[in-house]
Amino acid sequence: MSSPLVTLAPEIVCHIIKELPIEDGRIFLESCKNVYNNGIYAFDEKCFRAIPVRLTKQGLDLAKQLLKEHSIHYLQEIFIRLRDGLVVFGSEEMDIQNALISVLTQGLQVSTQPLTISIWDHPERFNDPSGGCMKIVAQAISTILSVEPTKPFKVQIQNLRLGNCRWLFLCGRPFLDRVQSLELRFDHYTSGSRALKGIKKVLPLASNLEELSLSNNTEAYLSSETFQQIISKSIPKKLKRVIITGVSISATELREALSPFHDYLRELKLENVVFQDESFDEFFV
Repeated sequence: MSSPLVTLAPEIVCHIIKELPIEDGRIFLESCKNVYNNGIYAFDEKCFRAIPVRLTKQGLDLAKQLLKEHSIHYLQEIFIRLRDGLVVFGSEEMDIQNALISVLTQGLQVSTQPLTISIWDHPERFNDPSGGCMKIVAQAISTILSVEPTKPFKVQIQNLRLGNCRWLFLCGRPFLDRVQSLELRFDHYTSGSRALKGIKKVLPLASNLEELSLSNNTEAYLSSETFQQIISKSIPKKLKRVIITGVSISATELREALSPFHDYLRELKLENVVFQDESFDEFFV
């Protein structure tokens, strides 16, 4: 006598898969061949919208295996974690870079969805003091853009230390054109005016930047001079979202800095911001 599961319509199987926790969904798929055939695409859609990538041989091999063994047509994000303490030179650096190029190329080929490449550093630890990780990632993406035409994709960079901006600048406009979101992290590794010089070169080239975040991870407030050097009139005017944390600035200076983005700006988020001359309420009035 056949199992009642065999008679379930494909639409019902897919609905069940999407509602179940992942492990329960996996068990349900293995219950019979008919359920597996009807539900595997719904399972892939649920589980493989994003894949993590660590900049290690094992991490890159795992990502390539996932992309090869599963029908990841629903892939929407490749999430790259910058590796703690990565210091590589010569052939080892090229091996990691080439493996990452292979993963990114494969992801772009298999996905039928708009794809985002997210580059992430830890918000508290400083995983990339030498900039080696960011260099590898930026050069890998630049290589993909230079070798062959590819479908559109976005780049999001989270918790970028200012000192590593030089690698973004060296990769130039083709790479920076893809950067849609950028979070700058200020901490005790930030090297003052030298680091600011790098980001001031990068931002004007990020022509499609929509979100900019300034996250202060120090005990002192960022000065209004630092803020104004970053939020300058040279930034492309498409900013839709600005997040500011840990800044001491006058309301007048903040209004003037944000005024060029008036036509696009849809969200302004302020955290731990000290207004020097007016209250919070007066700023918005």
